[in-house]
Amino acid sequence: MPAFGAVTPRGATAANQVARSLVIAPHREGGQAQYIERPMPPRSAGDAISRSMEWAEQRLAEPLPVERLAATAHMSTRTFVRAFRAATGTTPAAWVRARRLDEARRLLETSELPVDRIAVDCGFGSAVTMRQNFASRFTISPSQYRRRFHARAD
Repeated sequence: MPAFGAVTPRGATAANQVARSLVIAPHREGGQAQYIERPMPPRSAGDAISRSMEWAEQRLAEPLPVERLAATAHMSTRTFVRAFRAATGTTPAAWVRARRLDEARRLLETSELPVDRIAVDCGFGSAVTMRQNFASRFTISPSQYRRRFHARAD
């Protein structure tokens, strides 16, 4: 059994998740922002908003305008936006952007894919758009984030 405080061979991914849950960064440098995974409100698998969210999470690389999300929920756009905000506390566009950023962050931590490819795979369309959104949300560039949090084999 490892001594108290000893590092176990769980990997950088587990360390990053624990650090985020404790609201600390595993490697802190001056001016570094805190990273914490956004908790999701509980969802009921049977409701239209939850089904639409699950559907969208499987298609982040595709265009996901609110009209398309509303159609998956079989609602008018206006009704969908109102119901979505009531269920999540945010707009559909902000939610989609947050999911894309979370997926980009995950890929930066766990893959060797270039930033351009991650941007396309996450639905940003271009690396420039992803970099702007990423820096706005996390106050760090995707490349800097990867250097700090990438799960490398030791």
